[in-house]
Amino acid sequence: MNFNVLITAGAILLGTLVGAGATFGTLMWIETWKRRKLKQGIANLLISDINSIWSKYNNIIGKDIKQHNEKDLFRRSVHIRHNYFSVFDNNSDKILYLNHEAGSHVVKLYIRAKAYIDIIGSYSEDLENYYKLLGSERDEAETRLKQLFALIRKEHNELEEIVSVTKIALSKELKKT
Repeated sequence: MNFNVLITAGAILLGTLVGAGATFGTLMWIETWKRRKLKQGIANLLISDINSIWSKYNNIIGKDIKQHNEKDLFRRSVHIRHNYFSVFDNNSDKILYLNHEAGSHVVKLYIRAKAYIDIIGSYSEDLENYYKLLGSERDEAETRLKQLFALIRKEHNELEEIVSVTKIALSKELKKT
């Protein structure tokens, strides 16, 4: 066998391997870059959504809940007619791009917020029924409303902490990228 043929075959094989390795490396870099950009995008989107929802909530009822004297009946009624969680709902499949800490905080926040809205909705319904009652039934309903409000206040305070922790975890996620 001719020595030149062996050198040529070796050079072709080596060139193919180097080219394949460079292509593979480039593709891996592109995938890493895409994943990093997606992670940044979802973290920024969620931070904006959380800020927006929390601000709207506080302006509508949150500040009143925090400042209300629990000895008195809370007479605010709120009816939720819009899905304020559409950003989360439409992007929940992308949370897996976040690290475990940030992702678990985000899921916990949205689950607790959705449950909290249900509690506020129940309170609003009970408050409307309260106004229709008389005598001892009204007194019992008022006691029940005050107990439910205590739960609302407790949930508000816990949710406020979860919002803060989640935003910090998402901000840390952005610094890593």
